[in-house]
Amino acid sequence: MLNEMDGVSAKIRAVIFILIFGCLLSGKVCLETVALKDAHVMVDTTKLTCSEEPDNSEPFTELKLPLPIALNQLSLDNIQVEG
Repeated sequence: MLNEMDGVSAKIRAVIFILIFGCLLSGKVCLETVALKDAHVMVDTTKLTCSEEPDNSEPFTELKLPLPIALNQLSLDNIQVEG
């Protein structure tokens, strides 16, 4: 699989994403497994678009989502990032 956006391209040989649908009934997202294998991410910072600095200078410390997310297993095997 090859994904590209301005300044970033990624080649990923294998992705495993196992979702437990029964958890949605209790108002949360349960992921049994998220796995990436043999991924190569290339970043060309000269092609990235610049965004304005946010007015708020406080550090980012919390991510709020509409549903809680539980992840049982995360596997990253042979991941390369170049830039």
